[in-house]
Amino acid sequence: MSQSGFVIVRAPGRMCLFGEHQDYLGLPVIAAAIDRYIEMRARRNGGDRFRIEMPDIDAFREIHTEDRFPVLEKRDY
Repeated sequence: MSQSGFVIVRAPGRMCLFGEHQDYLGLPVIAAAIDRYIEMRARRNGGDRFRIEMPDIDAFREIHTEDRFPVLEKRDY
């Protein structure tokens, strides 16, 4: 955890050369890491919601922990 109380995680992006959307089905994929990434910082807010800030598109979304979501189908990802 950082000094500001945030947990910070970062994951590389990838380019799929063959087998797009097959990896989660257990089928072969040829992919390569690229010099792009996604980064997430999180900290407890003491409430019953998640606030997702997306500064690159100047937007945010709040999700309350008691919200109900429709049942996802096999290919909803």
